[in-house]
Amino acid sequence: MGIKVSIDDFGTGYSSLSAMQDLAVNIVKIDRSFVNKIDSNGKAIISAVMHIASALNFLVVAEGVETKEQAQALLLLGVHYFQGFYYSKPIEIENIPRYLENNLTPHNNDNLNNST
Repeated sequence: MGIKVSIDDFGTGYSSLSAMQDLAVNIVKIDRSFVNKIDSNGKAIISAVMHIASALNFLVVAEGVETKEQAQALLLLGVHYFQGFYYSKPIEIENIPRYLENNLTPHNNDNLNNST
């Protein structure tokens, strides 16, 4: 059917390891609280989630990416997708085509590779 299921805010509340095991999910979204602490114990937790997700063939999204340094660290850990203010504040649905046209090109990692 083309439906994908994700676990949001993984690692907090009801989003636990048992949810990964019991639900037919495709994507795990790492909670922003771990991204915010990537320079300390958050990195170890994200690395562990990446290992489990890889073994289960899940994609991983990091929530709450706010800095270039966070994005680079997450990229090195193998995180597949990022979301957060580093890329864009929330935008209205009618503004998405303009945002994509102005900010994204295929295989463009300028947000990660250019120094600011």
